[in-house]
Amino acid sequence: EIINMYTKVFRLTLGFTILFVISCNPVQEPKEEIKYYANLAGIISPYLEYKGRGEVSADHALKIKHYQFTCVNGQLQRIAFFDQSKPSCNSYFEAHLVEYQYESSTLTRSYYGKQHEKSTFWRHYYLGNNLHKEVFLLDVDGKKTSLSLFDSLNQRAATGLGSYQFKFETINNQQFIQTQHKKDGTSHFLTAYFPFDRSRITINELGFLYSIENVDNLGNITVDSNAGYAKVIFDFDKHGNEMGWSFHDESDKLVNRKSRYGMDYGFAKVVYNFDWIEKEQGKYSSFEEKYFDKEDTPIANNQGVHEIEYSLDEQTEGIKEIAYFGTKGDAVDHGVYRYHRILFSTTDGERQSQTFSATGKPIY
Repeated sequence: EIINMYTKVFRLTLGFTILFVISCNPVQEPKEEIKYYANLAGIISPYLEYKGRGEVSADHALKIKHYQFTCVNGQLQRIAFFDQSKPSCNSYFEAHLVEYQYESSTLTRSYYGKQHEKSTFWRHYYLGNNLHKEVFLLDVDGKKTSLSLFDSLNQRAATGLGSYQFKFETINNQQFIQTQHKKDGTSHFLTAYFPFDRSRITINELGFLYSIENVDNLGNITVDSNAGYAKVIFDFDKHGNEMGWSFHDESDKLVNRKSRYGMDYGFAKVVYNFDWIEKEQGKYSSFEEKYFDKEDTPIANNQGVHEIEYSLDEQTEGIKEIAYFGTKGDAVDHGVYRYHRILFSTTDGERQSQTFSATGKPIY
């Protein structure tokens, strides 16, 4: 009886304690936060999360093209792209919406169109191939360890470059190692422009891409003999605008890029110059792309081009004109395209173009 009495007292006390704790700690309502950005930062790997830049107010966002980030309790749930107030698929990932689903050991990013229909998406490090969904495996700390891709029918898919699975090794908050593998399990390159099978990727203290290094299994930086360089260093300003990049050997010395996978070569550095409209938001009316050799001297690449000038359409912000020039500012014909200048226009909703030679003669 004494034991039963103490048992009853204990249960009663425990019940009061639980009620007290619950009354003092009510269930928190999910806290939703929405932010608006004029642009996204450039990335080279799916390991890197989409990062908004050029934050604007909700009112200002309705006047421009923008990304809407929605977080719940500090966790990103979705990113949607709008042209003013209208849903648009003309985004960095070529879909209107990317939604996030979190589970204990996975993170899934799925992409949708303007009516929330399943959509494919496109990134330059994938080159498409009917991709709809990215599924990451996570370790106990929530760090990404691998990535598999799926189409809209939920079937495993390879990228347009042929990569079937990605693997990641987190070094710290600013560095990780990435490898890519074909369906048969053999190693594969990052991209044709960055042809490393095993890459150490670093972001800077602001979260923007800083470097890609070719590393062996021990983490040693080594020159890729085919490409001619060991690392690529990127130049992002404090607003996340990409200002150029350069090729280096193991000792950080500038080196000229060699011919590899049909990419342009014969230069060590690329520099961008912008005519800014709003630098913090990454808005510009035109920009120049220039090439320099390992001595930091202006040089023409293998296509005979030193400078490329791009002009944007004021309304659509799409490319309106591209022109090619030599090291002396002279008009040149591109070695492959065989024209100096191309003009774009839209008639009845159809994109059209007209080309001209270095002498100004129209090419039909």
